[in-house]
Order: sequence, then C-alpha cells, then structure tokens
Amino acid sequence: PAFLKEDFLFPYNQGHAFVEYLYAQGGWSAVDQAYRQPPVSSEQILHPELYPAELPQEIDLPDLGAILGHEWIEIDRGVMGEWYTFLILAQGVDASGRIDPEQAQEAAAGWGGDAFVVSHNPNDQSRIMFLVSEWDTETDAQEFEQALIASLRGRFGIESAGTWANLDGQYSLVRQGKRTIWLFSTDAETVSALWDMLTNP
Repeated sequence: PAFLKEDFLFPYNQGHAFVEYLYAQGGWSAVDQAYRQPPVSSEQILHPELYPAELPQEIDLPDLGAILGHEWIEIDRGVMGEWYTFLILAQGVDASGRIDPEQAQEAAAGWGGDAFVVSHNPNDQSRIMFLVSEWDTETDAQEFEQALIASLRGRFGIESAGTWANLDGQYSLVRQGKRTIWLFSTDAETVSALWDMLTNP
C-alpha cells in the first residue's frame, strides 16, 4: 500500500535530507550530536531547523474507564506525529479519501502534538478511535480541519452536523481553538458519551 511504501522510504528520503541539513550547518560533529541526542518527533526530521528546540506538546487524555466500562479493552495508544498525519491525508488506504500531497503537507506542517487511543469491546465487537491534536496556531488547526473534511467527504460524502456515517459507524470532527478532535465509533451511544467527555474535559 502507498501508506507503507512512503513510510518505509522515510529514513532514506526525509532522514537523508535531515542529515544533509545538519552536515551543512555544522559538519560531522553536528551529525554525531544527533546520534547522542536523537530527534524526538517526525516534525524535527521534516523541519530540521526546529531540531532540537521544538518539542512536541504532551496531550493528557482522560480516563476512559468511567465512560466505556470494564468490558472495553484498549488496543493501542500513542502519537501519530506530523509524518503519519500527512500520510493519513495523502496516502490513506481508501483512495477516495486521499487529498493532494502538497495540500496534505501544508495541513500537517503546523502540528504541535497529538495523542490517540483505539479500544475494542469483544462482547459486541464495538470499536472506538479518537485523535486529539494540538496545533501551533489556530490557522494551522483550521488548515488541518479543512484538509480532513475534504478527505472524509471524499470517502463518505457530505457530512451532517460535523458527522459522517457509514456502515462501519460514524466519524466526527470538531475544532476548539488550536485543538482538533477526530472521533470514530461503531456505537452511537458511545460516540455521544466520548464526545461530551472530550469536548468538555
């Protein structure tokens, strides 16, 4: 898949450009320093002028236990980063949701930090996923919001009140200042509870 192909090439393309930038700034000593102090985000590699000072913002996610209940199992949690944010927009598995790579690059470039969670309920096979992203400015958040809306419209058509529904479940997106929240769930009741928790922490 295009997503994996681009990701496999990241060390050879973007990583190479990162090392070239460091070498131009300070020779091999600058490159050696990057081994002693590795980049902490894909943003630092994509924008080497931000390395090492620009650190990702940490996102505190709420405790889902009170909302979801003990029967839910957390499958994964982590950080997407600027690079995966770009890939979601430009090289997603569903080709109908892909947007122009240049637009996707611009939309992902204002990334400041994020956190995601994926959970599963084996009793009824329900699933949830949400991604909370912080952006450097409100304009950056708006650019990502518009790009993701274009992607979701390509996949699912025009939304209703910020929500796209299909046979798998429903996707919702909201922007609050410099923060965006993207939520998916197969269960409408869970969507409502999570949405209230995430938008009114």
